[in-house]
Amino acid sequence: MDRDFCRKAILGAFVQGYFHNLRGSLQGVYLPIQRIMLNPSKYLTQEGLAIFQKIVFSLDKHNNQLNIALGELTCEEEGPWDLYEVMQKEMLFWEADLRFKHKVSKQIIESSKAMVKIPYNILLGILCLVESELYQALKDGEELTITVSSEPNPCLTFSWKEEAKFKNLEKIGELIKPYATIKHEGTSIILCFNP
Repeated sequence: MDRDFCRKAILGAFVQGYFHNLRGSLQGVYLPIQRIMLNPSKYLTQEGLAIFQKIVFSLDKHNNQLNIALGELTCEEEGPWDLYEVMQKEMLFWEADLRFKHKVSKQIIESSKAMVKIPYNILLGILCLVESELYQALKDGEELTITVSSEPNPCLTFSWKEEAKFKNLEKIGELIKPYATIKHEGTSIILCFNP
């Protein structure tokens, strides 16, 4: 296995610690904010209060996003999960890679309802592995179409226009074998979950 692939696998083992540290940093910000909230007229003008409320709203939103992300990563419930809904949520996470967000256009199409019964954290891990391969291989300006289907099994087909080379697709195939299969055909990757 190449070092880049191993680093990504190791990062997964530390993800709960990263979330813990991020939430700890947020708590450090919340303490002085709570003090101001107890007596806002002592610290803020009316104009300052409006700005302060926007800051608190943004911090609360950020804290909620961290809690949801950590909850999803540690969720071992088996579903069934609606693949289209999962992919829509996952796309927000994938766009944390700014090149992938701004340089690759994306659309998700549901050709048929597809439900998959698999532990949620495993499902997200599989999708993360596929996304990692895609964003490294797809060229700037590429158009990625993700099609959700249920025939013959719940499947995701990732299609694009120009030829791409993948480094770790075979390794990914071995890792996900208990849950899914993956194959590269021309300008598509087909990920099908086991029944």
